[in-house]
Amino acid sequence: MQRATPTRLPRWLAGILLAMLCMASAHAAGLLYQLPYRWVDTDGKRVALSQYQGKPVVLTLAYGACKKICSSSVFAMEQMQALAERHKAQLQFVIVSLDPEQDTPADWRDLRKTRKLERSNWSILSGNVADTRALAANLGITVWRYHEHLLHDFGIVLLDERGNIVRTMRHYDDDINVFLQGALASSAANTRE
Repeated sequence: MQRATPTRLPRWLAGILLAMLCMASAHAAGLLYQLPYRWVDTDGKRVALSQYQGKPVVLTLAYGACKKICSSSVFAMEQMQALAERHKAQLQFVIVSLDPEQDTPADWRDLRKTRKLERSNWSILSGNVADTRALAANLGITVWRYHEHLLHDFGIVLLDERGNIVRTMRHYDDDINVFLQGALASSAANTRE
């Protein structure tokens, strides 16, 4: 009887599998705030996602040249801001640049002024390409290039106070009341305490 020899995975494949396992466990355990991504805000100041810990966060990825999906995402977030105000809830709104090679912090600062997104609970962040793609993958947002165009899925995520993904909005016409369910009540209760 011949003894079976174990099959060895090539090192590159083992590395990819290990990275995927780490990302999956970080995603499942709500460790988004612990991942080592590096960002800068519209003033060029370094920001870590962990600074948003303690409040519900509405987060999306967008880029300046996008006229359809990104505009719809920002519009939906503006509606969520109005709903949060009616409920006296404190939510953080975070937009991360999908195209950090093209969108500079100065570009986003101009967009903030144009769209009147200058409230202190709104942040627009840029990072490097690798961190941006890794964040998109962790959020389940597919990004791809088609010639010179950057294409991506519609996606807005709701994070709880610890950075767990509570809900994902996949279509621009999804009900924002359902999307924010629970976050408004818990945030308003924390505000009153």
